[in-house]
Amino acid sequence: MKRRKKIMIVLQNPYERGETPWNGWDLNRWKKEFLNSRTGKRIHYLCDGYSFRITNADTTLSKTTMHNAHPNYSYVRRRIRNYRPELILACGNTAHKAVTSIDAAAYAPVLYMPHPTWRLLGNYGLKIIHREIENILDPSKD
Repeated sequence: MKRRKKIMIVLQNPYERGETPWNGWDLNRWKKEFLNSRTGKRIHYLCDGYSFRITNADTTLSKTTMHNAHPNYSYVRRRIRNYRPELILACGNTAHKAVTSIDAAAYAPVLYMPHPTWRLLGNYGLKIIHREIENILDPSKD
């Protein structure tokens, strides 16, 4: 069985969504809610056919998406080193800042994109990014 190539997705920060209670934050519940969110669905589309892990540039749990995120550089570097991806997908400005600052390109090729839920990023834009991921990871598909 052929091993699936790995993508590390770097997002901005986790934020309270849906049923996640503040006084008892449950990572598993948050993951389930996240994967059912618009961001989660778009990431699944982008990474279809590949293994992927998601990490946040800022590990602070926010109450809104408008959180002023500050990257935790050592955390992002450690997550990338431990996962050893073939591609790093930096989504949004905070992820871009984190990945650039730690010179993540020394670990794997880096693809920068807007945050997956950016309103101006439509289905056509997602298709272009998905195609670019394929070009980087599977250049023989052309």
